Amino acid sequence: MNKISLSLLSFIFIFISSENLGSAETTTKYAQCPEMFALIKKGECNFTVSGWRYYINVKGKGYRINKENKRQEFNLKLNPNDTIEEVQYVPLEKDIIIIYGVSDGDGAAGNVVRLGEQKLNIKWSAWIPAFNLSGGLIESNFLYISGIGFVAKINLKTGKFEWKHDNLYERTSGAFNYFERAIISEDEVIFRDPEKQREIRVNNKTGKLKIY
Repeated sequence: MNKISLSLLSFIFIFISSENLGSAETTTKYAQCPEMFALIKKGECNFTVSGWRYYINVKGKGYRINKENKRQEFNLKLNPNDTIEEVQYVPLEKDIIIIYGVSDGDGAAGNVVRLGEQKLNIKWSAWIPAFNLSGGLIESNFLYISGIGFVAKINLKTGKFEWKHDNLYERTSGAFNYFERAIISEDEVIFRDPEKQREIRVNNKTGKLKIY
């Protein structure tokens, strides 16, 4: 999978979580990861969903354990040279959406997977060709997510992109390096660059793009 060069900018990761996903938008909160998680190449991000404590290490290997000390393992199946920089998670029905950024030292990207609750199998995976992942927005079983020069809408049932736009980063102005969490306003999805005071608006149904 292609990655974006790390020479441009540093990583910024925001975490999202919601126990109840419906038509209402979710709020965001941080997962628990040790300080300097990526640099020390050890330790585990962890979070709790439905009585299970989940742990994921930098190589994408994970397990969960409950109060009865029952343990089950899973694997996000990273490429051999990749390490996870940070992790986001979203409980969805009885499954879990896991969003993570990876780096091989030269480039970086992201990925979204749906982890089955019973067998801990990966039901689908959606590659994100961007780093500087923003906090995501979930509304009506769709995930709106962005990264450097990239915005997208993902169907959380199928893992397929309803629409996506990349190569939006402007090297001359530095615009669209990082987006705030998306905002839905009537028929448009708004992705704002807080530093450059610029924004991208996408028609939620057609995916048509406007840059301001």
